[in-house]
Amino acid sequence: MAVILVAVTFVTGVADRHGAAQAREGKAPTAADRRQTADWLWYREPGLVFRYPPGWQVAPILYSTPPMEEAGEPSSKVGLTVTPEGLAPRDSNGIWMGGRQTDCNDFRQTECKCLTVYDAVYTCAEDAETRRIYDLLVTTIENNWADAAFEIVFPAPQDAIHPNQRYTIRWRTKSGTPKHPVDILIHDTSKTSWRDGTVLHMKNVPNSGHYEWIVPASITSPGPYLVEISFQVPQKVSAPALSGARIYSGTSSPFYIQ
Repeated sequence: MAVILVAVTFVTGVADRHGAAQAREGKAPTAADRRQTADWLWYREPGLVFRYPPGWQVAPILYSTPPMEEAGEPSSKVGLTVTPEGLAPRDSNGIWMGGRQTDCNDFRQTECKCLTVYDAVYTCAEDAETRRIYDLLVTTIENNWADAAFEIVFPAPQDAIHPNQRYTIRWRTKSGTPKHPVDILIHDTSKTSWRDGTVLHMKNVPNSGHYEWIVPASITSPGPYLVEISFQVPQKVSAPALSGARIYSGTSSPFYIQ
């Protein structure tokens, strides 16, 4: 979401959503990859766009607790499955996106393929065709949060940029967003920790819509990478919360450095 009201009740014990790792690195799509996915179908939901092959199906992963079931509340969608038509939507031979308490750390010692692009995207299928479809599907993922405070213009979705080169990170600020300096964060989602994956973290940058960046020559991982632009404004909160803030943010689509 673009604007979030955060209230912190406990000082410790808060899970870091950026701690997820991925078991395999990605790669930027080639011209041949783009030709293969050109006639694929589009799946769109707030915050997530991707393509999938004709003859395949997309289904939600649903989760509910016993109290929810007892109260007659509907199940919550916690992810998606992408499977060939005719297979059960939860078949292990498909491709999974998200899921309850699932991240790529779960697959580090397996032959499963997994990338953390917003959520874990993984397959444990053994057949070569599903694994090929997985590799292509990952190269079509985009972020489409229409209500984000910042729209990242460059790097564009699935761009490939190069180490030791100068680039201009560009973004647009949504109308109505307060004037405020921003933090710019670029991280490699293939790393096992948020700290290891951070390749740029600049604070209190003027919100000019652009920032010059020389990609470090030391970068060897292709990614995928994400740019996050954000700032937060402290807010008054009611007890028992200790503090709170309103966060204005925007996240790019995946891109690669190679």
